[in-house]
Amino acid sequence: MSEPTNANEEVAALFLGTMPEWASEVAGLLETVQFERATDRPAMHLEATAFFGKGLVVFTDRTLQQVWLITYLAWRTLHEQSGFVIVSAVE
Repeated sequence: MSEPTNANEEVAALFLGTMPEWASEVAGLLETVQFERATDRPAMHLEATAFFGKGLVVFTDRTLQQVWLITYLAWRTLHEQSGFVIVSAVE
């Protein structure tokens, strides 16, 4: 089901790259959650389970690309529409 990769290090680099000021919280998260990359499959595949205080998150590369696309489009929409919100708040 999962390929031999070091998804924990990749997730840690992603988190620390986007929020380096939270390094201690990221380290605490990575102690309690294990990340695994699954083989590619159609559609979005992201599953998370937790047993006895330890978590497991399984994802595919396709899922990461879809999440990136969704968040990018949401950010661009917020950026484009923020002018209308600011103008309506001033009036």
